[in-house]
Amino acid sequence: MSTLPSEGYNGYHQYKSSHHQKSPWSRHRRRTLATRILGGAVVVIFCYMLFLRPSVADAALPKIDELLPNQDSKPVPIAEAYPERAVSQSPRAAAAEPAAQAAPNADSLPRRPQSPMKDAAAGVAAGAEAAKDAVTAGAGAAKDAVVGAGTGRVGGAGVATSRPSHVAKPEYNFAENTDDEVFEKAIRRMIDLLPSQLHVRRALLAELTETGEELLHELATRVRAFKALFEAWEAVHLVPSYGSLVQQNVLERLRGLRDTTLNIGDAIQGYDEFRSFMNTFEKRLFSGTLPYHGNHMALHTSFYNGGRGMVFTAGDGQAGFLLASIPLFRKLGFQYPIEVMYMGEEDLSEERREDLEALPGVVTRDLRKMINDEGWKLKGWAAKPFAILMSSFREAIFVDADALFFVNPAELFEDEGYKDTGALFFKDRKIFPESKRSWIKKVIPGPVSANVKRSRLWTGESGHMQDSGVVVVDKWKHFLAMVLCTRLNGPDRDGNKDKGRRGVYDMVYGDKETFWLSWELVGDSGYTFHDSVAGVMGAFDSATTLEHATKDKKKEDEKLKLLQGKDDKKKDDKKKDDEKKDEEKKEGEDKKEGEEAKDDENTEGKEASAEDETSVEPADEPYDISPTRNHTVCAPQLLHFTLEGKPLWFNGWISESKGQKKEEVDPSAFMVYMEEPRNRKESWKIHGANVCCLTAENVSQFDEGENEVIETIIGLAKEVNWD
Repeated sequence: MSTLPSEGYNGYHQYKSSHHQKSPWSRHRRRTLATRILGGAVVVIFCYMLFLRPSVADAALPKIDELLPNQDSKPVPIAEAYPERAVSQSPRAAAAEPAAQAAPNADSLPRRPQSPMKDAAAGVAAGAEAAKDAVTAGAGAAKDAVVGAGTGRVGGAGVATSRPSHVAKPEYNFAENTDDEVFEKAIRRMIDLLPSQLHVRRALLAELTETGEELLHELATRVRAFKALFEAWEAVHLVPSYGSLVQQNVLERLRGLRDTTLNIGDAIQGYDEFRSFMNTFEKRLFSGTLPYHGNHMALHTSFYNGGRGMVFTAGDGQAGFLLASIPLFRKLGFQYPIEVMYMGEEDLSEERREDLEALPGVVTRDLRKMINDEGWKLKGWAAKPFAILMSSFREAIFVDADALFFVNPAELFEDEGYKDTGALFFKDRKIFPESKRSWIKKVIPGPVSANVKRSRLWTGESGHMQDSGVVVVDKWKHFLAMVLCTRLNGPDRDGNKDKGRRGVYDMVYGDKETFWLSWELVGDSGYTFHDSVAGVMGAFDSATTLEHATKDKKKEDEKLKLLQGKDDKKKDDKKKDDEKKDEEKKEGEDKKEGEEAKDDENTEGKEASAEDETSVEPADEPYDISPTRNHTVCAPQLLHFTLEGKPLWFNGWISESKGQKKEEVDPSAFMVYMEEPRNRKESWKIHGANVCCLTAENVSQFDEGENEVIETIIGLAKEVNWD
């Protein structure tokens, strides 16, 4: 029997309503309970994120270097992972083809682990090698160019431009980016590289508060992560166009993909997220080099077809040097364009700029308009890497204003070490033995490269490795190493004792060591030191030079003691002669005159004998340059040699001292040159006025062609106002 009330529909409605209100699991109650549970969960998660999750500054936060790849286990590069798509357009690419054929396929590439922390590490690890493919892409397509410059000593030469003949080893071919399958893989790889954990991203973007060795190490780990991301970023964007590289519209390309398993919406969101992170990351690391192009990919791309050229830095005080050295280089056959960088109107006057630009193929450029030095100031030595990086050339020979060559500087582009690596450095004098092995271990994330283990700082031979008077670099291949070098000479350059901060210049001497050090910090061991030694050029113990060299120093050199002894003997002999003259004066005027003539002749002979040791005048008979005894040459000039041991270039200008006037410069001041012994310690003596004395057994005289260059240098120098 029905239990419904008899009042009909209204009664039934009232019954259902009262029954529903009494139910403990009514729809309203269930909704309220679910809302409370969800709200509680949100609160719990928020509290965990706020109080329990490791913060960026927490000691438990993984170090950035833990997120970087193990360099002993390198992932497979793109070009090797997909050999069927590889395009070889250079001899080096052809030589590498067999290795690529044996490489694993795409299925064997490292996969992202499930662990969130390892997720970020795997992303950076995959990019550290695979994204490296993006740096020198398309280099295989660059055609070798003829240097177009003579190799003679002194001769006429015009000005020409040339595409680089140095072709970096191709590791990624941007031409493949026109293929949708390759583009899709590049997109996936780029997105996979982005750290998935928020606190890891914050750690990468955090302000660098470390100092000294800790600063360099932390900077190295972050820059290596940036390098992987940057190269993956370029691999997605850059495509060939009429022999150049241009940035494609990635979003338009994504929307145009057909027959793809890629979720276009997710890919676009991932791209936007990556772009936002990269923009912030590069501003945090390299804000000083952003203004001119707006981003570093645009700056890098501008070098691809930049050709070759020479770069100087100069103010009014150095412009006179260049007015003599640039015409010399032209006479030697250097035909490439030249850019002179200066630091504002107050550095290089308009008059001097006009003088320099009157020379064929020379332009002057204001470096201050290209960089941001807010919070620090660009000055002095520190301008060198900025000038190299911001010059328009892909392959640049940087030359100090006071450096001069005996041969065509363009020959450095053909150096085998440079052609193999794309970066050529020169060694400094082997002075001041010092082991900095422990320091290197603190600043460079391991493992230590073979180049570092061969360096003097590692072996303890010297605390000085590089002379940065001449630097040759392919900026397309070593872009991020050069960018990092600007930072080491920029915001991280100077320390502050009051604040307890140690700068780069507190750890190394000026800019010299920052070049190879930047290569190592970024994880790029592709550089070579010229296989020669340093030396000196001058005259045997030039009296003027030694006067400067020994002004405030003890006379430690045995030859100087010998000369002093001969001078004393000369005075004693003259005293005896004078006494003899007085005694003979009584014997008559005629006899007196004869004796005096005889005494004068003896005196002149003794003076000539003493002068033989110090004279800088050319001798009719050749110098005694036999290796049977040690020779000493003192001069401010630091000489570098060819692989055959002939003079190549030197710095220190042509004056024997800082105060020497151009009218006082004499070719006879440069009679001989010496190489420092390779296996001998403490061959150098450092004196005042930049004068250094080298003692060694082997000494050489300049040949006819080298003397001609010296005479040409001095002749050009006397025509301009450089003193």
